[in-house]
Order: sequence, then C-alpha cells, then structure tokens
Amino acid sequence: VAGEEVIRTGNGPSMGRCNHEEADTRLVVHLLHALRHFSLALVQTGDTDVIVILLCNFHHILATNDAAQVWISFQAGTTKRMINLNDLAETLGSIKCKALALFHAFTGSDSTSSFKFKGKRFCYKTLEKLPSVLDKFSTVTSSQFQTSPSICEAAQDFVCTLYDSDGLSTTGQSSNNNVDLVRMDSFCH
Repeated sequence: VAGEEVIRTGNGPSMGRCNHEEADTRLVVHLLHALRHFSLALVQTGDTDVIVILLCNFHHILATNDAAQVWISFQAGTTKRMINLNDLAETLGSIKCKALALFHAFTGSDSTSSFKFKGKRFCYKTLEKLPSVLDKFSTVTSSQFQTSPSICEAAQDFVCTLYDSDGLSTTGQSSNNNVDLVRMDSFCH
C-alpha cells in the first residue's frame, strides 16, 4: 500500500481503495479481501494488537468465508509460534472476542495507557468475573462506537472492581461503583 493506492503483485483480483491509517486495521481489510477468494490465510506479526484486532473481527472473517482458516505467525524476540485464530476464537467465544476491542483499548494498548499496578492478565481475570460488563463491552463491535451511558457504567463497574479489592461482593463485583470513592479509599489506606 502506498498512501491510498493499493499496489499489488501477482495475478489475483484487484482490491478497492483503503482509507485505514493504521497498518493494524488495514491488515483486516486485506485479509477479508483475500478470504473472498481463498480459505487459508497466514498473518505474520509481532504485535499483540494485531491478534486482538483479528479476534474482535473474527465474526466478519467467518461472514466473508465460513470455511476460512486463519493462522498467525507470531514472533516476539527470538520466540516464534503459530497460533490458530479459529481455535483461539472458538475457545474464547463470540462475546469475549467482541469485548476484546474495548477491553484492550481500555486497559492499555500501543496508543493508550494502562492501569497502574494492574497487568493485562489481572484485568482480564477481573473482566471474566463480570459477565454484565463483558456483555456491554462486546456491543462496541456491533455498531459504530458511541459512548453510551451503559458502556460508561460498565467501564466504571470494571474500574471499581479492579481497585476495590476489599469491598467485593459475592458476585465478584465491587460493592462500590463510584470511581472517585474507590480512588479516595485506595489513597487513604
């Protein structure tokens, strides 16, 4: 790709214009185009953002080609591994895959900060304990993103549960859903 022009080699079908600025999301456009004509795809990356974006869009991948098999060749440092995206998406399930878009951006990615002293694994385990938050986070990929009161409330519940380890109810959710009070409590104790 050069600017908005798609440069191609080979004799495959041409692709229309692509206006995605980020290579991570542009990759999905190219993958969906390729899967209109082929069923097997390999994505090479060393960026976890790409894996998250592919999982969030897995329902689009299957809608394009229900026989699609997508593999990811992931390299971090000297370690290289092959990841079967189909198996990973099936293990996580549709709701978790769709919720990953907001979860990843909210808990820290290439372009957003993360929560202090809260790593991805801890945040993910917290999210798994909050099915209502998971459901609301998953709605982000269904339509163009708009900050709705229900998503703001879900985000607030998530943050309060992350930091309010003392006041958890039997459901695993914070007994306090006011971010300011949870912050104040954490600084005072």
